[in-house]
Amino acid sequence: MLEGWTVSAVVALMGLVWAMLRGITELQRQNAVKRFEIFQAMDKRFDERDFADLRRLLDETWLLHEKISLLEKILENSLPAEELKSLLAEKLKLLPAEKLKLLLAEKLKVLLDEKWLLDGKFSSYDVETKLNFAAFFEELAVSVNSKVMSKEVAFYSAIMRLPARTRSHFGRARA
Repeated sequence: MLEGWTVSAVVALMGLVWAMLRGITELQRQNAVKRFEIFQAMDKRFDERDFADLRRLLDETWLLHEKISLLEKILENSLPAEELKSLLAEKLKLLPAEKLKLLLAEKLKVLLDEKWLLDGKFSSYDVETKLNFAAFFEELAVSVNSKVMSKEVAFYSAIMRLPARTRSHFGRARA
């Protein structure tokens, strides 16, 4: 009778182990499905029209800011001569210094006007839309910190879908 009970106990134990393994496997599957659902929901939000427009405006503003900063450095003579020569087109290098400064000052004025227009478009969005946009990136950070989403997936979700010219800036910062 003791031998029968031992065999029964072993079979019951094996059944229990089998059930636990199946339970763990099912939890992992459900976890993967839940992560995918979270990713899909965030992905959908990222492509909404308001978010896409805000991304485009921020991208254009960033590029204008870089151009304006460069022109200001050139006009202030704070760029080394070699760097300045490498930035200017061949035709511009032939112009007298005063003519070149006038052309660059005019270009700076045009860029500042463009930035003013973009700032106006950006300010036309309500505060709630802007806060939702910022909250999206906060949710990404929380998802990564809580291990719901890997860093690579978060990077793809937010950065890799930006225009290439903006993405290149993040690529340099991440490397």
